[in-house]
Amino acid sequence: MPQSLSKVYVHIIFSTKNRRNLIDDNIDLVIDYIEKQHDHHEHNGFQEEFLNFLNKYNIGYDERYVWD
Repeated sequence: MPQSLSKVYVHIIFSTKNRRNLIDDNIDLVIDYIEKQHDHHEHNGFQEEFLNFLNKYNIGYDERYVWD
């Protein structure tokens, strides 16, 4: 048992060593989104939001089949 725990410890140390932190660059955007989320959803309903998402990422759809 001690041998397997030491292997896990070594794996954790070397799998995270010298990794870049990717979250710091995006954290302000996430905070801003969360703070404005309530106001945003007062103006846009789910259906409008969903269709905007599909259009933004060029996802083709037939609106006859989206809501049924």
